[in-house]
Amino acid sequence: MQRLLIRSMLITILMLIIWISLNQILDGSIWDGMTLSKSALTVEYCEFNHPDKFFHQSVNTYSNLIYFFLGVLICQIAWEDNKCRSLQYPLANFPLLSALMGFCFIYLSFGSAFFHASLTWASQRVDMNGTYSITLTLLSIGIYHVFYKINLTERAKKVWIALMVAIILAFYKIHLLISSAVLIPILILMMLIFI
Repeated sequence: MQRLLIRSMLITILMLIIWISLNQILDGSIWDGMTLSKSALTVEYCEFNHPDKFFHQSVNTYSNLIYFFLGVLICQIAWEDNKCRSLQYPLANFPLLSALMGFCFIYLSFGSAFFHASLTWASQRVDMNGTYSITLTLLSIGIYHVFYKINLTERAKKVWIALMVAIILAFYKIHLLISSAVLIPILILMMLIFI
């Protein structure tokens, strides 16, 4: 496990260097022409906006690297689980589901960083979709844990993942139709039921 943690940290440090470089090279004009998020006009995110900078909110942008770190770590665990599956740990028998969770963390990292860097409407949609992707994948993991004794074929597992990706993509539009104040509690309640 220590090897996976060190590798995740090194990859995250590399991503930090890339983000710092982008923030130094580019300026805020890159976001010109994109519609500003309404929440950026009315909600304070505990940091002053610097519209002249590439990262309008640097601290909020860089803080998303924790999601990147966790995503890389979970993807590595999924890779290890794929090599050595264990009956004692049910999720180890479905490494694609773990990998999806890892990719969702990475997606949230980039989506939320995109939002805090640009404060645009499009980036807020991606940020929210990243949040929903994690919630939906956790719900899927909860469902799997209830029914893990059902022996799914590898093809069935791939169909499950494809269905989850389709649902996550559908939520890009769904969350515009239903308020987050309604949708997130429903998903959390469903997660709690299956957990």
